[in-house]
Amino acid sequence: MPATDKLRNRLLKKLTELFQLNQPDLDFGFYRIMHAKATEVQQFVDKDLLTIVKEAFGENDGQQVSIARDKYETALVQAQEFGVAEPEASKPVQEAKAALDAARESGSNEAQVYDHLYRFFERYYDDGDFVSRRYYTRETASNAAPYAVPYNGEEVKLVWANMDQFYIK
Repeated sequence: MPATDKLRNRLLKKLTELFQLNQPDLDFGFYRIMHAKATEVQQFVDKDLLTIVKEAFGENDGQQVSIARDKYETALVQAQEFGVAEPEASKPVQEAKAALDAARESGSNEAQVYDHLYRFFERYYDDGDFVSRRYYTRETASNAAPYAVPYNGEEVKLVWANMDQFYIK
């Protein structure tokens, strides 16, 4: 879970940098809205976001892993006591090991959520500016490489650097 904590802290740091609630001189556009709702935004970043993610993955992931590990060790000891030639190959031990692997996997899913959220906000925010950066994926058998410019087959497509952003007045 240290990786999960590290990714969570990285996301919270990016959100704090993004909203810049400690900069009262920023009183325009997006920042005016953020400063008007500063208490709600700070509440969301500090408490609500973590609560939402923990509710989605269950608050007791660590407890689930320890319980699954105990069940696995108990099943292994029982198999050895019954004199099974290969205790790891017995059905109860394999089922307990599968449950342990599933419990461990749920922790990595939480880390992936924090990582995806961080990469999303990082893509649109850089050094105090909101920018749209195109990102490229590799071409696979099922997916063609995307165009750098969104293209739907039109003869003429007008494109500008921030065409996917909105103006807040």
